[in-house]
Amino acid sequence: MLLAAYWMIRMAFGRAGFVTFRAAVIIGSVSAAIALIALWSTTSRQRMQLAEEDVAGLGHVDDYALQLTRRLVTTLSESPPPESRSDLLKAYAASDVAAAEYPASLNSWDVRGKPIAEFEVAPTTPDSAAVINAVLESIATKQPVTKSVLGVTGVQILAAVSHPTGGATSVLVLPRTRLVTANPYAALLGMAPPSGGDPPYAVALTDLSPTVRADTTRVRWHRIGNELHGDRLISTSAGTVRAHVEIDLRSLWARGERGVIVLLFDLLLAGLLWLLGALTEKGFIRWLRVRVAKWIYTYHARLTLALFAFFVIPAIAFAVWSYQRLRGDDLQTREALVHETLRAVAAGNEYTQLSGAARRFETPLFLYSNGLLDRTSDSVLDGLAPTGRALPPAVELRLGTAGELSAAWESTLGDSKLLFGYSAVLGPAQERYILAAPARSDDLVLDRRRRDLGMLVLFATAAGALAALWLSGIAAKRLARDLELSRIEVARAERVLAWGEMARQVAHEIKNPLTPIRLGVQHLRRARSDPRQNFDAVLNENVRRILAEIDRLDEIARSFSRYGSAPADLPPAVDVDVAAVVKDVVGLEQMGDRKVKWQLRGADRPAWALARKDEMRDVLLNVFENARLAGARQVEVTLRDEDRRVIIETRDDGSGISPAVLPRIFEPHFSTRTTGSGLGLAVTRRLIEAWGGQIAITSEEGKGTRVLILLARSEP
Repeated sequence: MLLAAYWMIRMAFGRAGFVTFRAAVIIGSVSAAIALIALWSTTSRQRMQLAEEDVAGLGHVDDYALQLTRRLVTTLSESPPPESRSDLLKAYAASDVAAAEYPASLNSWDVRGKPIAEFEVAPTTPDSAAVINAVLESIATKQPVTKSVLGVTGVQILAAVSHPTGGATSVLVLPRTRLVTANPYAALLGMAPPSGGDPPYAVALTDLSPTVRADTTRVRWHRIGNELHGDRLISTSAGTVRAHVEIDLRSLWARGERGVIVLLFDLLLAGLLWLLGALTEKGFIRWLRVRVAKWIYTYHARLTLALFAFFVIPAIAFAVWSYQRLRGDDLQTREALVHETLRAVAAGNEYTQLSGAARRFETPLFLYSNGLLDRTSDSVLDGLAPTGRALPPAVELRLGTAGELSAAWESTLGDSKLLFGYSAVLGPAQERYILAAPARSDDLVLDRRRRDLGMLVLFATAAGALAALWLSGIAAKRLARDLELSRIEVARAERVLAWGEMARQVAHEIKNPLTPIRLGVQHLRRARSDPRQNFDAVLNENVRRILAEIDRLDEIARSFSRYGSAPADLPPAVDVDVAAVVKDVVGLEQMGDRKVKWQLRGADRPAWALARKDEMRDVLLNVFENARLAGARQVEVTLRDEDRRVIIETRDDGSGISPAVLPRIFEPHFSTRTTGSGLGLAVTRRLIEAWGGQIAITSEEGKGTRVLILLARSEP
C-alpha cells in the first residue's frame, strides 16, 4: 500500500513513475515496522476479547448450544436406547453438537435411574444429583427435559429423554471454554485431535481473594511482566468463584525474533512488488540484464557470493539438521514418557484390570497377545480398534523377532498421526504380552519448546545470512580494493618493463637499417675520390638502397606507433563494407604470387561491419602474408554473417604452428622468422579489439592454420 501511495504521489507531482530500489527498501522497512506494531497490538486485543467472551460464556446459557442439544434430544427420542459406550459415541458423533465441537457427557440409564453406560468427550465433573433428577423426571413424565444448571464450569445445559422401551439417556453439554481440557486421545475415537500451537490464553477457577479486584460485570486486566492477567467473578455449583485469565505476551527476545522474520518477509514482498513495477518500465529488462551481467563477472561480486555461500550453505545445513534434531528429540521425549507409563503399568501387573490402570495413569492401554489385539482399557476402543487388530509389522519384527523389549511407532489415524509406545511384558502365568499406550497430543510444553527452538534457528539463519551478505560485501570491497591497488602496481611495473623492452627492441630494429645506410654513405665517399669507379652508377645503387632502408625505418616506426597507442587514442570504428576490402586484398595477393591458389567465398554481396578501411587492409595483408610465408599452396577465405557478426575465416595448408609456440603468437616482438618486427599479430589483435571485434587462431603443425576474425555487424 505504501509503495502504491508513493508511486501515485510521484505521478501526481509529475515525477517519473519509477520507484528506486533504495526507496522500495525504506518503504518496506517502514511498512514492516508499522505492520509489526499493529500486529502485536491487534493480536493482544483479540486475545483479550476471546478471553472475555470465554469467561462471559460461563455465566449464561449458550443459545446455539441449547438449540443443538434439543436437536440431539429429538434424535435420541426417535432412536433405540443406547446400551453401551459405543452406542453413546455413535449418537454423539452423528450429532450437530459434535460438529460444533461442544464438549459433552452422555449417560444411559435404566428405568430405575441406575447408570448403564457413560461416555465423556472431555473430563467433566457433573452435578450427579441434578442429572439423576432430570432423568427421573423424564422417565416419569415420558417427556424430554431440557434446562440449564450450574456446574463446576458455570452454566451448563442438561437434557434427559426417556425411551418407549424403558430407560433414558441424559446429555450434559458444557460451554466451549478453555476450562474444559480437550481429550488428548480424541483421534482414537475418530474425532479431531486438539489443535496445535500456543493457546491464546489460559483460564482457571480459583478461590476469592481480597487482594484481587474482581466483579461479575467484566474482566479486570492488569499486567505483570510479560503476561496479562484478568479476573472476573462467576457463579458455579460450588458457589461464587474467581475466573482467572492469563495471556502470555512472550518475552521481548521472542517477539524480536518473530519481528525480524516478519520484517524480512515484508522486505522480500516489497522487493517483489518493486520488481513487478519495474518490469513495466521500458528498457528495464535490458538494463537489468546488462547490470547483472556486468556485476556478476567482477571480482567484487564473485568474492561476495563466495563468502556469502560460505556462510549460508552451512547455515542452511545446520537449520535442516537442527529441525530434524528437534523433531527427533521431541519424539524421543514422548517415547520416554510413554515407556515410563508402560513400565509403571507392567510393575503393577494389572493386565486383567486395564481400565483401572488407564484411569490412574490417564492414558488408554492396549494389550496384544500373539501379535493380535487381545483387549483394551475401554470397551469403545475394543470395538473400534483404531490402529487395527494386528501389531504393526515393524513393531512385531522388533519385539518378536529381534527380541527387543520396547519399540515405538507413529500410526496414522485419519488426518492425524499418533505416536504409540510398545513394551514386551510377562503375564501372571509367564505368558508373553505386548502392552501399548499412545503419547499425549496436547503436550504444550514440548510443543512450545520445539517451536521456540525452531523459531530461534530460523531467526539465526536469516539474521546470519543477512550479516554474512553485508560483511562479505564489505570484506569483498576491501579485498577488491587492495587487489585493485596491487593490480595497478603490478601493471605499472609491467608497463615500465614493457617500455624498457620496447626501447631495447626499437633500438635493435633501428640499428639494422642504419648499418646499410652507413655502409652506403662510406661507399659513396670512396667512389667519389676513386676515378676508376663509375660514380653515377654507384650513386644510384646506394641511393636506392638507402631509400629502401628508410622505408623500412618508416614501417618500423608506424608498427610501434600502432602497438603503443592506447585503445582510446585509436580512431573510432566506422561502417565499412568488409566484402569489398576482402575482395580487393585477395585480388592483390593473386597478382603477387602465382604459386598460391586463392579461393574467396561469400564476398559477392556487401557485408557491413564496424572497422577502419585502411587498417582493415593492413590486418588482412598481415594474415594473408603469414599464410604465404608459411608455405601455403592453397588459401581459402570465407566471408559470412552469423549472430549479428561478420566473420572472416581464413584457412591455409601451410606448415602450421607448433603447440608450444601457439600460445605466444600474439605477444609483441615474438616471431618464428628472422625478419620482421614481431608486431604483426599483436597490432592486428589490438586494432580488431579496438573495433569491438575478436580474432582467434587455431593450427595443427604440418597441416595448416585457421584464422577467425569476428567483427560487429552494422547497418550502413
